[in-house]
Amino acid sequence: MSTATVCMGICHRVRYLIWRAPFSLFDFIMSLCILSMGLHMLIAFDLFAQLGGIYARMNGVMSQPEWAAIFILCGAYGLFIVLWPLRPRFVLRLFARMALSFCLIAFALNAMLHHPPQASGTLALILAIFSLWSIVRTRCDGPA
Repeated sequence: MSTATVCMGICHRVRYLIWRAPFSLFDFIMSLCILSMGLHMLIAFDLFAQLGGIYARMNGVMSQPEWAAIFILCGAYGLFIVLWPLRPRFVLRLFARMALSFCLIAFALNAMLHHPPQASGTLALILAIFSLWSIVRTRCDGPA
């Protein structure tokens, strides 16, 4: 398969996501968000130290580089699955949605357990709930 064919397939896929596949569009946007959050954690290497109170619970579970690696891997995998020109197998799509949900739930719980809860925690919680719904509604015969 040539590079031009792959690029055209990805462009066609993005156009399809925007106009006809709302849950896949959600996966696309959340994959970009999770990937960018992971890159931000990787670039701002002292983020957990500067904002220690906010990220104390996440830092208690794993270090910042480990969280960054998880967010980058989950976001990149989600993008790979969503942008693949052909519909991936059901198990691969389900796993991508589960990986994104894990990152959103971890971030939402971290934000909501901080006292007082951050305003962004409510948004993260709503996105986590929608990501769980996207797992529930994933069908093996349904649209990508």
